[in-house]
Amino acid sequence: MTNEQILHFAQSMNFAHLHVDSSCHMPYGRLRWEARLLELSSEQRERLVEKIQHWQEMRAGEGVKA
Repeated sequence: MTNEQILHFAQSMNFAHLHVDSSCHMPYGRLRWEARLLELSSEQRERLVEKIQHWQEMRAGEGVKA
């Protein structure tokens, strides 16, 4: 997942604070998300992408039920 795709997801969530795991979070706000993306280790980025994909699957499932 590219930074652009991650930021598109974040925008859909109004750049809300996102807890990735005990050692990583994405702070509130677009500029903070952009800066934090550059600081993530490969493991943290992988967990962030997994969390985003899980959230997207949940949202898609909600759409099917409606």
